[in-house]
Amino acid sequence: MMGWLHDRLATTDLSWMLESGSSGLTPLQALVLLAGIPACLLLARLLSSLVRRFTLFLRYRRTGPSDLSPVLYFHNSIYFVIGMLLLSVLLLSLSLTGWAEYGSGILLRSGWTLTVSWFFYRALTYVTGIVEHRMGGSKGEAWRIRGVRTQMIILRRVAGFIVLVLAVSILLLQFEIV
Repeated sequence: MMGWLHDRLATTDLSWMLESGSSGLTPLQALVLLAGIPACLLLARLLSSLVRRFTLFLRYRRTGPSDLSPVLYFHNSIYFVIGMLLLSVLLLSLSLTGWAEYGSGILLRSGWTLTVSWFFYRALTYVTGIVEHRMGGSKGEAWRIRGVRTQMIILRRVAGFIVLVLAVSILLLQFEIV
């Protein structure tokens, strides 16, 4: 049985798998992309879940349960960073040419821009959450605590809007013709 398969593969011409079309993408590269992108996303979800569980375990063992664990705030950011890193490795290892290279470059730059923007927004949310949590537990005047909480809410919204504007402007600046 194996001899038949070996003979069949030896006589089959597979050079068409390595010929690139007008897009600069070979059928083999397309097949790797179709299988690799979902695999990268699944592996990134698995790795980020493992990182989250491990850091929560360490934090719980050290301090007990906490509402303001940074892992809870940055869980999706960890997923995005790991996913974009795996996707970058996949796309760069394929050595794409032509339009495929141009499209993958736009995809990677856009993905990294959105990932970094999301990370900055979550960091800002985490910092304002810590300030609100510390102010909520203090025994000060109620009007002062409400004032600081209102300032934190306004600061978070303004800074979130600034992060959004910067992300959109960076996304638009990567195209040659806008």
